[in-house]
Amino acid sequence: MGGLGGAGKGKFAGKQPRGEMVLGSGGAAIHCKAGKNTDPTEIATVAVAIRMKRMGRKNRAYYRICATDRRSPRDGRVIEELGTYDTAVPDTDARVTLNNARLEYWLSVGAKPSDAVRVLIKKYGAKGTRLKEMELARAKLKLPRIVPDAGVPVFVPEVKAPATAAPAATAAPVAEVAAEPAAEAPAAEG
Repeated sequence: MGGLGGAGKGKFAGKQPRGEMVLGSGGAAIHCKAGKNTDPTEIATVAVAIRMKRMGRKNRAYYRICATDRRSPRDGRVIEELGTYDTAVPDTDARVTLNNARLEYWLSVGAKPSDAVRVLIKKYGAKGTRLKEMELARAKLKLPRIVPDAGVPVFVPEVKAPATAAPAATAAPVAEVAAEPAAEAPAAEG
């Protein structure tokens, strides 16, 4: 299994046909004719994928749209970040941000977008079908939130007054302490 020779089951299991090289993993095989005029850099451009990298915490997903090597894991090393997709934004049209200039570059050199990213590019890319809706939704998000006045409270609880029997007992010793220093002061003068 593995490597450059065809993996697992199928037509190329175990050996390669003469003059042909098979690249890929996970069922996605790319066939390139090997010959005298084969340029190794052409194979490298086909291996770039544009896909989403999952970020965020548990139950709060946030995605980065990245150009990455097709063989790297989903959340692994990326070549370049091209945008974001945030599922927590309430307005669907405001969820995506794309760097269209870099996205067009990667598509022009042969990078293949995943199915989910292809849909986002079709809707919100440079020539997208929902560009106006996206701009309106983003402008709406930037506006300050208007919070209506709460109005008159419906129910106000009554506050009970505390009992006053204990403070009278504590007031007498304070008066005695205040009277003693006044009596001593005239005796010291004489």
